[in-house]
Amino acid sequence: MSSNKVLSREHLFDLTRDDGKYEVYDRAIDIQIARIRKKLGDDPKSPRLIKTVRGVGYMFTGKVEFK
Repeated sequence: MSSNKVLSREHLFDLTRDDGKYEVYDRAIDIQIARIRKKLGDDPKSPRLIKTVRGVGYMFTGKVEFK
């Protein structure tokens, strides 16, 4: 798990598209993050779970529990 660690857009794209069959465009990860935020109820203007690190990527800041 990568809680409180910044992950670049490129790294996130590599993690989600392992077979290379999909065309890449620079906003694909941004759109997916927006959809995840919406499902989680995380306000993009004042996020508490997924923070944007401008020019770098995204960071999950929620609590991670292993069971």
